[in-house]
Amino acid sequence: MSTYRLKSLLSPRSVALVGGSPRQGSVGRAIVRNIRKANFNGEFGLANPRYAAIDGVATVGCLRQPAFAPE
Repeated sequence: MSTYRLKSLLSPRSVALVGGSPRQGSVGRAIVRNIRKANFNGEFGLANPRYAAIDGVATVGCLRQPAFAPE
């Protein structure tokens, strides 16, 4: 097995967290906190339709691409 694939898995350039939360005690909050504490240097994105930002990180409401709108 190539170590290239393993390195890519263990050292990502970007992370998207679906369901991050600002609520104390929630799993989503713990994951957001741990990623930020680890000083992750890559791109970090959050998806949660209930909040505009979580811990200073802007969120998106949905991961789905908008449908093509014909003119």
